[in-house]
Amino acid sequence: MLGGAFFGLEILLNRLAVRGKNKKEVVESLWKRFTQSADEVLLSGQRDVDDFFEHERNYLVEYNTHIKDAASKAEKVVKLRKNVAETYAKIGDCLERMARVEPDKVLARTEVRASDGMHKLKKVEARSANDEELKLTDTLTYFTRDTQAAKVEARSANDEELKLTDTLTYFTRDTQAAKDLLYRRMRCLANYEAANKNLERARGRNKDIPKAETEQQEACKKFEDISALAKTELKDLKKRRVLAFKKNLADLADLEIKHAKAQIQVLNELIGRLKQQP
Repeated sequence: MLGGAFFGLEILLNRLAVRGKNKKEVVESLWKRFTQSADEVLLSGQRDVDDFFEHERNYLVEYNTHIKDAASKAEKVVKLRKNVAETYAKIGDCLERMARVEPDKVLARTEVRASDGMHKLKKVEARSANDEELKLTDTLTYFTRDTQAAKVEARSANDEELKLTDTLTYFTRDTQAAKDLLYRRMRCLANYEAANKNLERARGRNKDIPKAETEQQEACKKFEDISALAKTELKDLKKRRVLAFKKNLADLADLEIKHAKAQIQVLNELIGRLKQQP
């Protein structure tokens, strides 16, 4: 089954060679990911010789699943937040149109004030997005979006989107990169163990021993080098992840409090004006 899929992808790659570089690059990327996934399945039953990496591999697989789920749910929250801001604007527009045709002048003024209040609430909700977007751009240089665009009030909830959702998305990608690094290490480990077996067979046959020894030494060096790199990267990822989540979530909470207070102030002012209405 896998062989047939590989063969089909190979034919597709050859056909795309004359259709354009971009298409070919896309399919080559898919091919690389597909072959890696297949290789990961083959390596999944291999026990790591280092308990540290065995634990990290199992942890990252589970963590990556949870953070993807969290990022997906955060995106849904952001969409709902944007809908709330747009709903304020629609209610305000409806009240304004009602005021234009309302024969009762007192009621018309009330509707105008209510419309003004709805539009102010919409702006507060939009600013709630913009402030957090600017904050995240300062925190995560990975996201290089234009900070001036964040000042457009119509971009409702983008602050929350970038403060929360993109933080999760960033570490989803970071975690995937760590998983890929562990995969490459497991491939090096498998190659090293295969080189050891080849060396044993060569010695048993008393043939091609120098070549087998050279291949074994090269495989050993690659495995040791990538193990040292992976251990450093994994420890660094843990530190960065904890610090980033701690800072971004604390900042998000502060901004939510700030904008909640602004909404309360707008509502109190609106209620006060309506009470003064004769």
